[in-house]
Amino acid sequence: METVTLQKFGEFKVETHEDLGRLREIETQVLDKLNLGFAPEVISILDNEDARQEDIEKIKLKLRQDVLSRLIGRANLVSHLGKTKAGEAHEFLNVVMRLGMKPAKIYILAFTLYFSSHELEELAARSFSRAIIGRVLARQLALNALDQDRVELGSLLLEMGKIPIVLYEKQNHLKPDSDFTSRYHPYFGVRMIQKFSLPDYLAGIILNQHFSIDRNGFSATAVVDLAHCVVERSFMRSGKFVVQSESLGDQTDSNLLTVINNAFQVVGLRKYLEIKLPSKPVR
Repeated sequence: METVTLQKFGEFKVETHEDLGRLREIETQVLDKLNLGFAPEVISILDNEDARQEDIEKIKLKLRQDVLSRLIGRANLVSHLGKTKAGEAHEFLNVVMRLGMKPAKIYILAFTLYFSSHELEELAARSFSRAIIGRVLARQLALNALDQDRVELGSLLLEMGKIPIVLYEKQNHLKPDSDFTSRYHPYFGVRMIQKFSLPDYLAGIILNQHFSIDRNGFSATAVVDLAHCVVERSFMRSGKFVVQSESLGDQTDSNLLTVINNAFQVVGLRKYLEIKLPSKPVR
């Protein structure tokens, strides 16, 4: 048994020396060379709450068009996902302000990385499914606005550490090693949190191994776990996220289905959603 340090997040256990060697190869061949299409410093502007408006606006010039389109789409869902601003935002500054600067940074990274290779499409589908359902669950459980954001973003990045592993296997023409990926994606997830200076709570969600509650009931981390279980079961059975509506014609049910449908649509993953409606009674 070997260990590697994750600085303030402690040590991570590595099963074998061979595994350690592969971890180092993935770091040097992939993680250290991840191509965002722009320097990480471009979006570090969003870490500064006092950033100038013109500097924020310049970020959009560095983004791929598909990333920008998805970001705008996600920003325009906020009135349906627990925030209050209605109407559509199209100016980049308004998009960032609507999402919040740190969530906008996380979404830019997620859209850039998850959609960087065809081999990552199913991982993207699972991750965005988990984020969408996590947000819906958090809202239904009446978590506060901050925890709703944490559930959504933690769900989105929970398996982010699989990205460098998948890209490494692609580059080296290797068969997918599900055991290695399952065991070590949390390590790479935290390394990516560190690399891109993302909030510490995300590392806590990635490394969490227990179902946790707090004085208000389910913690944000627990809701991420619930979303993960729901999405994984659905993908294992159907290769997509399947929602079954139990009530015909119910307005609340219909509104929720619309929210879920729109959320999948704006990130370009609608084909990974199936909505099953109840059969009409035979007269």
